[in-house]
Amino acid sequence: MKNTFLFCSRLRVYWCEIPIVGILLLCIKYNDYSEGLYKLYLLMAFSALASIFVLIYFFRAIKLSFEEIRYIGLFSSRDSAIITEGKTIILTPRGKRRINVNLYGEKTAEKATVV
Repeated sequence: MKNTFLFCSRLRVYWCEIPIVGILLLCIKYNDYSEGLYKLYLLMAFSALASIFVLIYFFRAIKLSFEEIRYIGLFSSRDSAIITEGKTIILTPRGKRRINVNLYGEKTAEKATVV
């Protein structure tokens, strides 16, 4: 069984990672100069968890296989469509690195936009 994955997240949404990673790097750099009991370990843990959460939150993909089309992502819509005989998948380039994924057949037309 072969699967094809199409990345759907816009890359510009990951720019919000820069301040979080910057805070994490500053915490690591200045942790030795802190005098508190916990130093900067709590802030380091919080910024690392926030960075991981942002990565997971914005991740979206479409999985194309011979049996189905499925959205992948922890916070995505989780739509799926089963590909049966009589249905057609149409991949249409829209420009600016975008592709429309359409599944036509048997009274339905399902769409997805891939960036």
